[in-house]
Amino acid sequence: MNDRVVIIIPEVRAAVQAHAEESLEERAKVAMRAARKSWLGLSDNENFSAAIGALVLEATPEERNRLEAEIRVLKALNAAIDGVPVNLATVLEGGQIDNAIGLNSLWHEVKAEEVT
Repeated sequence: MNDRVVIIIPEVRAAVQAHAEESLEERAKVAMRAARKSWLGLSDNENFSAAIGALVLEATPEERNRLEAEIRVLKALNAAIDGVPVNLATVLEGGQIDNAIGLNSLWHEVKAEEVT
C-alpha cells in the first residue's frame, strides 16, 4: 500500500462507519464508491486498495477473516498476472472460500454505476 492510498483511507473509513449497520457487502460498495470519489484522483488499483483497507479496519473479526481469505486469493492471482511464479493450487487449496464477498464483482458493479 502506497502513501497515496494511505492518505484517503480515513475519508473512506468515515463513509464505512456511517453505514455500520449495513451488511459487509453493502459497506464494501460504500467504501468503493467513497474511494472512487476521492479528491486525490487515484488509479483504479489504488482506489480498490483504499476501499479494502478501510473496510478491513472497520470489520468485525469474523468479517475480517472473510475479507482476508478473499484478499489472499486476489493477491495471488494479481501476482500470477504480473508474472510472479505462484502455486495457485496451494492458494486455492480447500476449494471455494466460505461465504465469499465477491470483492472483484462488487468493484466492477460500482465502477459500472458511473457509466450508466
